[in-house]
Amino acid sequence: MSGRIYSVPLLLLLLLSAFSVALASYTRLIEQRANHGKATVIASQISNNLEVFSADRLRAVDDLLQNWPVHHANPVDWFNVRATTLSKMLPGLHDMLLLDAAQQIRWSIVASERGKLTGAVLSSLGFHQTEPAAGGFYTAFYQQQGQPFTLVVKAIDPKQPAKGFVAASFDIEQILTVLVGALASDDLSFYLQDGRHALFRHGEIDPNAPAVSQHLSFAGRDWQFVIQAQQHGLNSALLVLLAGLLSALLVSAMLFRKLYREQQLQLQQQMFLAAADASPDAIALYVPHPRRSGDFELQHANLQVAALFKPGYQQLQQLSLQQLCHALCAASFWPLCLRVYQQHKSFDGIVAVDSAALTPAWLQVQIVKAGAGLVISLRDVSDSKMYEQQLKANEEKYRRLVEGIDGHFIYRLNQAGAVDFISHSVQQILGYSPAEFAANHLTYVLREPAQMAQIRAQYQQGIAPQPYQIEYKAKDGSKRQIEFRERPVLDEQGKVLAIEGIGRDVTSELLLQQKIRYQADHDQLTGLLNRYAFDQQLQQLLTSGQQAILCYIDMDQFKLVNDSCGHLAGDELLRHVASILATDLTGNDVLARIGGDEFCLIYPATTLAQATVKLQQLFGRISAFRFRWEQKIFTVAASIGVLELCGQQLNTVEVLKAADSACYFAKTAGRNRYHIVNTGAAELNHRQNELDLVSLIQQAIDQHQFELYYQRIVPLQAQGGGAHYEMLLRLKDPQGKAVSPAVFIPLAERFGLMQHIDRWVFNQVLDCLEAHSAHLMQLDKVAINLSGLSLGDEQFLSHILQRFATSPVPAAKICFEITETAAVTNMASASRFIQALKQIGVRFALDDFGAGMSSFSYLKNMAVDFVKIDGSFVRNMARDATDYAMVKAIAEIAVSLGKTTIAEFVADAEVSALLTGLGVAYGQGYALHQPEPWLPLLEQASAAPARLPALGGNTVALG
Repeated sequence: MSGRIYSVPLLLLLLLSAFSVALASYTRLIEQRANHGKATVIASQISNNLEVFSADRLRAVDDLLQNWPVHHANPVDWFNVRATTLSKMLPGLHDMLLLDAAQQIRWSIVASERGKLTGAVLSSLGFHQTEPAAGGFYTAFYQQQGQPFTLVVKAIDPKQPAKGFVAASFDIEQILTVLVGALASDDLSFYLQDGRHALFRHGEIDPNAPAVSQHLSFAGRDWQFVIQAQQHGLNSALLVLLAGLLSALLVSAMLFRKLYREQQLQLQQQMFLAAADASPDAIALYVPHPRRSGDFELQHANLQVAALFKPGYQQLQQLSLQQLCHALCAASFWPLCLRVYQQHKSFDGIVAVDSAALTPAWLQVQIVKAGAGLVISLRDVSDSKMYEQQLKANEEKYRRLVEGIDGHFIYRLNQAGAVDFISHSVQQILGYSPAEFAANHLTYVLREPAQMAQIRAQYQQGIAPQPYQIEYKAKDGSKRQIEFRERPVLDEQGKVLAIEGIGRDVTSELLLQQKIRYQADHDQLTGLLNRYAFDQQLQQLLTSGQQAILCYIDMDQFKLVNDSCGHLAGDELLRHVASILATDLTGNDVLARIGGDEFCLIYPATTLAQATVKLQQLFGRISAFRFRWEQKIFTVAASIGVLELCGQQLNTVEVLKAADSACYFAKTAGRNRYHIVNTGAAELNHRQNELDLVSLIQQAIDQHQFELYYQRIVPLQAQGGGAHYEMLLRLKDPQGKAVSPAVFIPLAERFGLMQHIDRWVFNQVLDCLEAHSAHLMQLDKVAINLSGLSLGDEQFLSHILQRFATSPVPAAKICFEITETAAVTNMASASRFIQALKQIGVRFALDDFGAGMSSFSYLKNMAVDFVKIDGSFVRNMARDATDYAMVKAIAEIAVSLGKTTIAEFVADAEVSALLTGLGVAYGQGYALHQPEPWLPLLEQASAAPARLPALGGNTVALG
């Protein structure tokens, strides 16, 4: 058998070698014929292409000459336009020249060469006129800077040589690169020459091999084209020979291997049986069953096979393979064995055991085809499988826990910083699958912390960084803010193995924080900064010492709109005003609403002169605005206090008070204007005095340092009745000097203290009357002045009602005086205030009527009991007919409306007599009674009761 292994492959090798030699010779002959034919075809094709290319260009030159104008104002321009067009349309035309009759160059269409060619003789390019070519033109070959060109010259009119010539220059290198360069491959060698001038060469021509030579005409020049097909790479005949020898060797080797494997099979079987017996796995060798077709019988089984069976079931292993599968309730195992046997594909897997005959619960099964039989290897993996299942259950429990965290995802970064694990909840947050995010997470980053490099450095040091945030672009295009909390995972040497962390979607939380911050810093009605945010901005400005202009803005007539049209109209007006004020603001300007109808505006880095221009423009916009509500139209005005900030050592309170004072001055000066604070020493001293006076007022309220005076209200028509007077308020400074009410009352109004003063006066009056019951019995009524702010104070109204509910003082003995201006400005709140107190008997007087120039319709709608005619009309009515007429009109209308009249500022007997003649019920003034301290009057009544004439006085605000 050994001789047959070597002899058969050797004989086959000799036969195939002989056949290969013959086939190689024939292949060589075919290749030579094919190469020569290919070279012939290419040579003919190139010749035709070059001749056609030349003919097209010469024909274009002929067309140019045939269309030459007989008469033209500038034949050079005509030539330049058409020749330039030809050169762009027909590649290969390098230049076109216009020559005179002496062949001197007049024009070149190539601008870069025109300067050196114009005026030169054509012979300088190597052109020497010879016999014309067949087309009636002259041609020449020349080189310029080593580059070959063919020049064609033709007379414009052969019959009239005096018209000159046209020359066309062909760029041979460009033409051949396009038409011949495509042939430049390794399997072709060729060259092209004009006479003895080489024009193009590729490869080397083998003189011992056949070549194809082709003559052609290009622009009248005789060119020769020589081409030869080359043989490259391995010779085909040699390849055939080598393939034959290799095939013979391969076949002989395959035969030798087959025979050799047969010899080794028995030895391998012996070795397998020995290895199977020594293996810890149960191994069984099955061979085809001699009696059961398609079944297998057990040929060999090691000792471990018997150990798989429970006691009493060992005899089952003697069954055929198919019978054993059914006996063990593993019918699905039999088709698996057949598939391995038929398809020659081994099986390796773990199967669950559900048989009472076998000990293991899980087996790792390997089935391989061995020759004509099957080898089945079994290993008991019950313990490892149960551990795996437990581990899988724990992993699933952990995964459910991780994926169930709403708004969070867990992740892990490897040493290279790549994501090697991320929980599926990242898809709920950002829309990307875990695989997408892990692969492309860096491309989704929109903004990361500036200290990111420091955070990475902390990783390398094994330090867990503080939580940080990164902004990502979600899959739906939205922006999401993710907060990361991370810690490094270290090995025993402290080296970073990985980074583990949790990402939390804080987008909604940040938006909520921004909304809260916005609401905390902005006025909800107008969207402007509120008082708190403005104070912060102002403090920063004062700290920096930057030059700036502060404007304190108070809207005039706002209360009129608010009370006459309601709060909705007032709110809408404020929004319009905010929009007007915000017009033309720059990025650094600060605008805020700091009160009901009060705004503050800061112009940073602005001089007073620049601010004045802006304010004039602002007043123009305000004046042009008309507020329309339902059927009413209102004009809007503003009073502005202006303060220049230029490094003064002032705090925000002092600055705002100074600006507020300037705003008040603007109001008192006529409204709808601005007043600039003088920041000199005198002005600052004045401001400080105001602040000291405000402090004195607050102290007087807290420590009961005000003094109450009274002034009688005297009946002019009839005597009798109880005491009737008005309460007045007095204040002394620390030196005991009286402070005029005309000074401290407006200041108290500006700084929001007037409501406290009204409450103090009311409480003091009730306390004193309660303590002096004798005087209370003599009293008809006492007049107490109220400010406009108190009319809208619901808490003050509740306080009054509570005091009367528990006080022995009858409500009918109290008369509240409200000014006409306060009543009209706070119409709605004043009406509610009056109606509530009149129900328990309190009287009301409309003070200073006529001073506000309001309509008499207000008087008709106001539920007051007394009308006090303003003293500006009463004082001079004896000498001024207009004042007299005004007093008369007010008195008549008041009486017709059922109101009792009181005349203020009765200065002399003549005025008193006139008032009496007009039917005015009461008079009040220095001619009738000068103000006196109130306490002695109370004490006098308690010591010796006596009948008092009617008493009265001036307002608290002006007494």
